[in-house]
Amino acid sequence: MPELPEVEIVRRRLAPRVVDRRVETIDVNDPTVSRLTEAELRERLVGRRVLGTGRRGKWLFLELTRGADGRTDMLAVIHLRMTGRLLFCRRDREEGRAPRFEIGFHDGSRVYFYDARRFGRLDAVPAAEAETFFAGLGVEPLGDEFTVERLRDLLAGRRAPLKSFLLDQRHLAGVGNIYADEALFRARLHPLRPAGSIGPREARRLYEAVRVTLRLGIDHEGSSVESFVDPAGGRGHFQEILNVYQRDGEPCRSCGASVRRIVVGGRSTHFCPRCQPRRHMQLRTNRRRSVADGERSGVVRTAEGGSARGARLYVVATRVPRRERIAVGALGDVDLRCGWYAYIGSAQRGRDARVARHRQTGKPLRWHADYLFDRHPATLAWTLDVPGEADDGAEGPAECRLAALLATFGRVAGRRFGASDCGCPGHLVEFDSRSTLVAAVSQAAFRLGAEAVVH
Repeated sequence: MPELPEVEIVRRRLAPRVVDRRVETIDVNDPTVSRLTEAELRERLVGRRVLGTGRRGKWLFLELTRGADGRTDMLAVIHLRMTGRLLFCRRDREEGRAPRFEIGFHDGSRVYFYDARRFGRLDAVPAAEAETFFAGLGVEPLGDEFTVERLRDLLAGRRAPLKSFLLDQRHLAGVGNIYADEALFRARLHPLRPAGSIGPREARRLYEAVRVTLRLGIDHEGSSVESFVDPAGGRGHFQEILNVYQRDGEPCRSCGASVRRIVVGGRSTHFCPRCQPRRHMQLRTNRRRSVADGERSGVVRTAEGGSARGARLYVVATRVPRRERIAVGALGDVDLRCGWYAYIGSAQRGRDARVARHRQTGKPLRWHADYLFDRHPATLAWTLDVPGEADDGAEGPAECRLAALLATFGRVAGRRFGASDCGCPGHLVEFDSRSTLVAAVSQAAFRLGAEAVVH
């Protein structure tokens, strides 16, 4: 789909060819291309002179005037959608090709709109209504109004994955699938990272990555991965320097690891698991706590002013779409059925510390849920701040107690799969449905006296 760089290239190539030309005819060969009839389009556009070209997000428009004062009074707005192409010709169109609409100028030159999948659109909007027409679009990522602070405001509180955030035209106007993947790679951020978890330094990296990637796309005249051509029929060259998009299985240009493909929000997503690791996916809460309140020590203040040893836990979950067998280090093969799987861990005892402890004691590194989540990235996540004295009627580490409570709603999957040195059956719990999993986390948090914060 043509994105901001492709539309900008079309605008730049079209401007010197159509400016100062008068619209003489409008021929609509496919009435579904516009909400207006052919007669209404002719009434609004024919007889007007082109003053200039413009772009808003992925929308391209011609600025038209009928008067002699040189003021824009009408916009011819075009959206290329997935396969739309605007071609400028000084002669008749090629035989056998049927454009969806044609704009003819007084000197005989014409602009043809070809669209194989027929999703493109043409509209005629009075200049006074332009602000209302584009009201649903977000900030222009290459404009002066887009700053790091503006990006942080847009990210704040968003639970959607970063990839979905970038594709939402209500936030950033013009960013699409290709440039979202490339920008996330340049920013070293995982596409499934919750948008609201981005910190100040990461926000600056993402801000710079988005702008640099879009400018590179313009400098390389767009990306002709599929059917994009400019108004003169020329192809773009950005696809020649793609880092991850549509390169699944190929080596990363930076580290050599195999590029992976997943689906996020129904869109194909490509990333490098080494350059964009999941360990950077820090689970953050909206709760503000200072170091004096025990953020690092794990000490939680009680109502009486004393303190009790607490724990910050996390639950990440994914859906396994079909029965499969996963090789889990020293455990060997583990059979997983189709269903939802939740892994419980402690955010205060990180993986690096656990690996160091295992190496020091000579134990095999075998208790990691990475084997599962490398294949099926997590789509649900919670954090729970569990107080030191929880009314759950059980003893042992907090993550084991949480795992035991969740197991009453589901089933423990695998022999100690994902468990630590605790000796409990396991921290990976299987559920039949998403609703059961969500209810289980809510009930377990209540039993532990904690609040489950969704990410």
